[in-house]
Amino acid sequence: MLQRGVLLAVSRAVGSPNDPAKAQPVFQTTDVKVPHEAFVFQMAKLMYEESELFGSNRMDRPNRQATMCGEAREALRSLPPNDDTQDFAEQIDKTLKQLGGK
Repeated sequence: MLQRGVLLAVSRAVGSPNDPAKAQPVFQTTDVKVPHEAFVFQMAKLMYEESELFGSNRMDRPNRQATMCGEAREALRSLPPNDDTQDFAEQIDKTLKQLGGK
């Protein structure tokens, strides 16, 4: 399970979130290059999704969940605005409001 989780996270980081086989050729070169925007966007999504571990249904650590959501939001601020980033930023902002308006 751990290996699969790492594989899926790395696949997302290179822009193939649902297809590890498609990401494999990227790693067969000696110098892996991924567009900065794709990497940051996928890492922000990963932080946001993993923040659910600290949600009330699991570990019940709202401060930690808010911190992870805040970091994901900050990462998005470094990207040029487009429909995907704006929709995702709104989703994060909604979660942050539910956690206490941070």
